[in-house]
Amino acid sequence: KMNGVIVNLSCPSQVMEQRYEISSDYWGKVKILLRRKFGEDFKVLGLCSPAGDQCPRDLIRWIEPETPIEDPNIWRPNPPVHRADPSMFDVAGTWRIGRRIVGEILAILEEEELEPQGEAVLKHETLKLPLPLRRVSEKEYKEAKKVIDRFLVENKGKEVDYQTAARMHVHAGTLARYEVQQKESIVPSEVHVVRFGDLAFATNPFELFLDFANVIRARSKAAQTFLVQLSCDALGYLPTEKAEKGGHYSAYISSGYVGHEGGYMLAEETLKEIEKLFS
Repeated sequence: KMNGVIVNLSCPSQVMEQRYEISSDYWGKVKILLRRKFGEDFKVLGLCSPAGDQCPRDLIRWIEPETPIEDPNIWRPNPPVHRADPSMFDVAGTWRIGRRIVGEILAILEEEELEPQGEAVLKHETLKLPLPLRRVSEKEYKEAKKVIDRFLVENKGKEVDYQTAARMHVHAGTLARYEVQQKESIVPSEVHVVRFGDLAFATNPFELFLDFANVIRARSKAAQTFLVQLSCDALGYLPTEKAEKGGHYSAYISSGYVGHEGGYMLAEETLKEIEKLFS
């Protein structure tokens, strides 16, 4: 008898992130719906797979929040009305995503014959990876310092609004990283790799962009590979080179400690360890 399920999903549970209340978000709805079908003792373990560039919202067919949000980043003047998901800032969105996840689980159970397994190989390795610190160039440092110096002169004694403070945070992060890199060059990162039967589990301490996860999954020796981000620390976003060049809050220097070079190193070292466990 199946008594639980592990769900590895490349999306953070943050439909309700803008709300000042405690919420189980869409995972709570997944548990409610599955327990209605399989009983109140049914266990659900939700694992957040690398999702540094993922969110639960359809950013193309934008749907406005149902209720006001005190965040100027969310406000859009006269947005067009789209027919798409419900607001992914409100409870209705948690139910929509919850139903989608449960629907996929039930579809797999109907389509595939799950055979009971006997004794399974269990191996666990801990890696201490010295990943390269993402560095600021001399040019980037000088440009950021110029912006900050001008800001301090022009805004002396003034109240700074939310959006201006956010812009300055990006430049301040560049200055801070320049100071750090005079003394440090690596970021110690703890990674766990587990073999359980023909499955592999691998963790990382970042909000890791999906491209790196796809590299690991595509080349993994395991029948299924479960990846778990933000484990054993929270070392910020780890973006791709394209994201770094494009610029965004998840790809600025101030958003994390490691850049795309370290992301590929992380992927390669994780793959090496998975291969060892399956050899």
